[in-house]
Amino acid sequence: MAQVATSYRLIPVSVLAHNGGGWNEGDQTQNARTLNAFIQDELLPKYNIDKRRIFFSGQSSGGGFLSSHFIALHGANYQGGAFCLCGMQPPQRFTATEAMKTGFKVHFEITTGDGIWTSSFQPSVQAYQNAGLTVTSDSTKRGGHCQFDQAQVIEQRIGAMLTP
Repeated sequence: MAQVATSYRLIPVSVLAHNGGGWNEGDQTQNARTLNAFIQDELLPKYNIDKRRIFFSGQSSGGGFLSSHFIALHGANYQGGAFCLCGMQPPQRFTATEAMKTGFKVHFEITTGDGIWTSSFQPSVQAYQNAGLTVTSDSTKRGGHCQFDQAQVIEQRIGAMLTP
């Protein structure tokens, strides 16, 4: 990811879950608030960050957390986008702002033989499309759970996601 970030003048930031486990463990609504607060209170005030260039990426349960809770609850605070790779869940509630509809882009990707998130793929894509966001998706790669190069997917798609 460092090479992708450098190519597009982005800075990768990996944020470990505050609970010592995963962002998808425990109270995911609170976890989403915690992550949003960290970005809003710690990162944005300290650095000159263009919100149009903030992208989130999660794989497996990380993608599930992003799509089910974080983006739906706090995505309106950002204008970049998200990559939900080999993990996704439709949000239980989602109200997208007009700014989010025009600026925030989401890409969902899963393999044909995932076996874990297969039934969540289309409902997740549909939920985000119904919310009015720009959504791309790919479910054509052969393989099992997370058996594709996630960095390559981001590298192939980030240019289009950065374009207004």
